Amino acid sequence: MSKSNDPRPWRPTGQPPPRADWGSGLAEPLVDGNRVELLAEGESAFQAISNALDGARDHVNVENLVDDAEAGRELLERLAARARQGLRVNLLVDHAQLAAPAAEALEPLRQAGVSLAEHDSQGWNGLLPRRCEARELLVVDGREAFIGGLDAHGGRGQPRLARIGPRLRVQGPVLQGLQRLFIAHWQRFARGPMQAARYFPAQTPVGLHRVGIAAGESGQHNSFVEVLLSAIGNAAARVVLASPCEQPPRRLLQALAQASKRGAEVEVLLPRAGSGLLRGMPMRQVLQASGVRVHEAQPAQWHARLCVVDGEWVGLGSVRLDWHNVVRDAESGVVVVDPGLAQRLEQLFQADVQRGRTAAAWRGSQTQHWQRESSGAFDARP
Repeated sequence: MSKSNDPRPWRPTGQPPPRADWGSGLAEPLVDGNRVELLAEGESAFQAISNALDGARDHVNVENLVDDAEAGRELLERLAARARQGLRVNLLVDHAQLAAPAAEALEPLRQAGVSLAEHDSQGWNGLLPRRCEARELLVVDGREAFIGGLDAHGGRGQPRLARIGPRLRVQGPVLQGLQRLFIAHWQRFARGPMQAARYFPAQTPVGLHRVGIAAGESGQHNSFVEVLLSAIGNAAARVVLASPCEQPPRRLLQALAQASKRGAEVEVLLPRAGSGLLRGMPMRQVLQASGVRVHEAQPAQWHARLCVVDGEWVGLGSVRLDWHNVVRDAESGVVVVDPGLAQRLEQLFQADVQRGRTAAAWRGSQTQHWQRESSGAFDARP
């Protein structure tokens, strides 16, 4: 049988088949035949999204926190322009963003014919922080999707100078599942129906990537966390994890510590510890005591959300991995089994680690300079 007629995914000679346990914890099996592209930099990723919107012919579905400044406003204007041209646009936003000033930015979309719906995501009895439902998902024509870190560079809700985390462009049969994910949320929250469109075009294999979808509802079972725990629990050699959180769930800390104790090399990249005793420091002590290497990210690099296990398994999405986000929010992510993608993400991880070290060295030199001045060292004149 020739390669062109062989239905099995091609792998280089001598490379072992993917491990069967990589799909453990997923509600549905990993899907073969997809193409996944890493969009690592903010501006290039935004340009890729803009190009996809310009090329859309049937519909666009967007579920995201809306940025109402700079590139975010440009994205909204592009959606409105395409809607005026007859494209069916469905935009699902967070409840709070229908108040000023974001509501002002959204009004032109209503007038252009964009279907708008809001997540009814109020806090629980006013005792806990309000929930956030946005899954950072964009689907174009049912044939192309973007997931992970969709916030426009410099938009609202991000730390000052925060760099956008890696995004993935996904094509192939797994688009059916991503489309269902959006439609299920629309049906749950929207007051009206989606615009009629061809949401489920026929899909054919377009690549060699195996992809799975892991998504959870707010206050319910978070499947992405379960899948992540399973992958870390099966790690044999190496785990790298980056997340903009200060208090991960206890089970995640335990999984990372146990992987390290089994002999796996474990590295995590987290934001700088806060000033309070309960903000980050106990977590670092637990991990470091187990042999986990803990790195501090620059504020400009802390928005990434990714995990790579054994140089093959990749988990990436909107999940912050903070314990209250895991319980409170409806997050989503994808699992991709591919050594090439895993290698590129590890390179990005190490680059951010190095930036954090450089920043720490600079902060240390500034502190020493201030201490010398405050101690009167420069007053010792002959």
